[in-house]
This record gives sequence, structure tokens and C-alpha cells, in this order.
Amino acid sequence: MAKSRLDLRARVSEATGRRRKKPSNRVESAFNDVANLVRGAGDRLFGASGEGAGATKRGSSKKSATDRKRKGQQRQAAAKKRGAARIRSGQQRQAAAKKATRTRRAKSS
Repeated sequence: MAKSRLDLRARVSEATGRRRKKPSNRVESAFNDVANLVRGAGDRLFGASGEGAGATKRGSSKKSATDRKRKGQQRQAAAKKRGAARIRSGQQRQAAAKKATRTRRAKSS
């Protein structure tokens, strides 16, 4: 049980959506190789306009390097904001505690 949990954690920590995982099954990988060959031949025959035109349209949905960079920058900016907010809330909490002790001291004397 612990092993599967570790495997899950390792899988989650990996970057998602970067590269398509190749099938480990030999038959499936061979089928995919043949499918890619046929697709390539179709693109060459039809000039990527007839049957294989869907491949060019599908390319637009793929993340480009600039999109990935922008996403990373946005993630960093969000993390920076969260960190600043955490520090600010801690400072406010400390100030409130300090104020409370001051008022308590004033009442007791």
C-alpha cells in the first residue's frame, strides 16, 4: 500500500502535458508506428491538404514554448503574491497580539 502511494506521489510531481507517453505494449507501439507511417505518407501524397489536413489544425492546440514560459511566469507571480500575503497576515497577527498585551497590561496596573 505504501509503495503504490509513493508511486502516485511520484507520478503527480512530474510535469504534466509535456510529452506523450509511449505505450509499453509492443503490439500497441508497433501499431502506432505503422499509423504514423501511413499518416506521413498521406501528408506527402495529398500535400497535407486532403485526408491529413487535421494534423495541421491539431498543431494549434499544442502548447508552444512561449505559452509554457508565460504560464511559468504567471505561476511564479502568483506564488510571489501568496508569499507576500502570508508575510503580511503574519505581521498583522503579531501587531494584534502586541496590541492586546499592551491593553491587558494597562488594565492590570
